[in-house]
Amino acid sequence: MVRDEDGSTRAREVYARLRADIFGGRLAPGRRLKFGELRERYAASAGAIREALVALTSEGLVVSRPHQGFHVVPLSHRDLAELVEARLVVETRALWLSVRDGDTAWEAGVVAAFHVLERTLCWTPPTVRAASQATRPTRGTPRTPRSTTR
Repeated sequence: MVRDEDGSTRAREVYARLRADIFGGRLAPGRRLKFGELRERYAASAGAIREALVALTSEGLVVSRPHQGFHVVPLSHRDLAELVEARLVVETRALWLSVRDGDTAWEAGVVAAFHVLERTLCWTPPTVRAASQATRPTRGTPRTPRSTTR
């Protein structure tokens, strides 16, 4: 296997980019992953693409279907409901901790974000993201930093 200057393999880079594209929604659930398109998109050899797809298959993010090739794993309504439920649990706890630990500067940011949302006719993603950022914890841990972005 040919290694890049930094010692990582090309397949590992393709794997990371494919994984990010799946999680980022740029490769939709159920989408067929055609080698030609992937080679062009990631500027990689068929071997590197295949190695990355096999790794993603072992993680359950990609499925291989006989005579049909590789596909992004489909997302069912139940899968989505479970993801939303898990997110609600985590974010509810994070908000509770923020309220518990927040200082007056944090509280002022939350009140300001509420006023912006209250006066906004059309909630755009940047507006909602800014309001969400305002409710994040005032202090973070190595695993949950304050400046988390989506």
